[in-house]
This record gives sequence, structure tokens and C-alpha cells, in this order.
Amino acid sequence: IANGVFILSLFPYISPIRTPFDTQPYALIWALLVLPIFFTKRRFTMPRPLFLIGIVAAFAVAVYLLNPTGLAALRSLAGYVSIFVFALIAYKTYHFVDSRIFLFAVAAWFIAAIAETLGFSLAWLLPDVRTGGIRGVTGLASEPAHYARIIVLFLILNDFFHTERRYSKSTYIIVVPVLIAQALMSKSGMGIFLTSVFFLMKGMSFIIFYQRKFSLHAITRVLMLTIAIVSIILLFLNVEPLKSSRGGQLVSGFMEQGFHLLYKDKSIRDRLGHLLLSSYSIVASKGLGFGLGTFSEHAAGLYYSSPEWISLYAAPYSKDRIMSCVG
Repeated sequence: IANGVFILSLFPYISPIRTPFDTQPYALIWALLVLPIFFTKRRFTMPRPLFLIGIVAAFAVAVYLLNPTGLAALRSLAGYVSIFVFALIAYKTYHFVDSRIFLFAVAAWFIAAIAETLGFSLAWLLPDVRTGGIRGVTGLASEPAHYARIIVLFLILNDFFHTERRYSKSTYIIVVPVLIAQALMSKSGMGIFLTSVFFLMKGMSFIIFYQRKFSLHAITRVLMLTIAIVSIILLFLNVEPLKSSRGGQLVSGFMEQGFHLLYKDKSIRDRLGHLLLSSYSIVASKGLGFGLGTFSEHAAGLYYSSPEWISLYAAPYSKDRIMSCVG
């Protein structure tokens, strides 16, 4: 059960048939099929935060059943349900997950990226691929930004398996540069941002947890993480083709314009606007929401009724889904 859900989750974009989704539903379908096993056990327990997530998922199901409108609503429902279902199965089965599956996935994504760099297309494995021009490779994802998010997920999983002593420190050390190389190959602005946030959070965790025993080991690790972040930024500022890539444009734009880039860059502004408007909808709907898949119907109204600090970044969009990239 654990390994089946896990391996499908590591390859979320691959599909043997063409579907209208970027992220494929196979892992969720398998998880829903095995979920009743946990509920039928005599001593079923779950942590309180997970129970609260379950309430949100149940509310989303109820909202969908009251108004089951279209593909956008189904996609939103899958997002809410996935958070609860995958968290529950991970909590119950992570002890049984085979770390070799993760190492296989790291190698598979890396080989796919190298093959794409050399001109071998793997588009036949994916329902949709969006790249080209200044954008980087997609690996086994539908676009470079999705690839970058997978790589950050892998960095987190690598830390988890190493902390749990599922494999050796030497394996852990080898995996890290392989994943960083893939983040660079994606040439994604989202990849730069998320990878930098990952290393920044690791640095902060070392400072917090080692503050009472601030050893040379802790200082060294913080220094190495700082060097990693700075090195990634310098590569995108100075090395072609990274410099002329989308990620390079965002790094240089931020160095020149600072946070003004948030509303001057259309792609960033779109995503930030969607995030702000969807968050503001909680207030505007008095906490009940406007229904799943109805963003295009309410976005303009939310924009015109929103505070100025939101409307500065947002716009009356007509897209049928929220494209904040925070999921």
C-alpha cells in the first residue's frame, strides 16, 4: 500500500493516456481505494491537525456535491481531498516506505532531464508539455516550474530519509548535488525561489535548534547552506544559458528592481494576484467560500471590492482556476 501510493506520487505527471490534467489522478485513485483499510481497524487514530484537515476535505466534498459544476470544480475538489488522504496514508505507513524507490525516482528524473537536454523528447509520456525558448527542460513534468517543485519535494524527502537513517550519509550527500543540478536545468524562476527558500529554512532550523550549543559543526552547516544559495544566484546572473533563461531574467530583475518586480513582471503578478484574490475571498464570503471551480465568476467582483494593497497586484482575471503555484 505505502510503496504503491509513494511511487505514483513521485511521478505525478506521467500518464499512459491523454487527460485534461497536469497532475494525474492515479496516486489519489489508488490512495482512495486503500483508505478504507485504515478506517476499518479497531484502534483507528490520527493527530488532531490531521483531523482538522479532514474536516476541510469533508466540507469541500459537501460543497462539490451541492454544486458539481465542471472540470475546474473537480480539480479543486481533488486538491482538497489529496491533502488529507496523502497526509493520512503517509502518517500511517511511512515506516514501510522503501527508500530505494525514492533513489530510483531521483535517477529517473535526472536521466529524463539529460535525455531532453540532448534532444530526446519524452513528451509521449506526458499529456501536455509546455516549454521552449528561454525556458529549461521539464524532465518528467509538464513544464519547468512543475519540474522545479518536484525537485524541492525531493530535497525534503532526501532530508527525511537521511534523518530516519534509511540510507547512508554518503548517499544523502550524492543526492543533494544531483537535485540541485536538476533545479538548474529547469531554468525556472520558481525553481530558484523554492530552492533558495529550502536552503534558507534549513539554515534557520540549524540556528534555532543549535543556538544553545552553537558548535563549529552548526556554524559550518549554516555557512555551507549560505554558499549554496549565493552560488545558485550567481550562476543565474553570470553563466549562459542560465543568464538568459526565465530564472536568470527574474534574478537580474529582482537585483535591479527589488520588490517592484512583483507587480512589474506579468507572470509573477498573475500568480500573486490569484493568491491574494483567492485569500480575500475567504473574507468576502464570510468564511464559506464561493464554491469550487468558480474563480472566473467571482474574480472581477473580488478585485473591485478588495483593499488597495490587493488590487495593486491583482487584476480582474477570467481564468477558470487559481494559478498561484502554492499547491
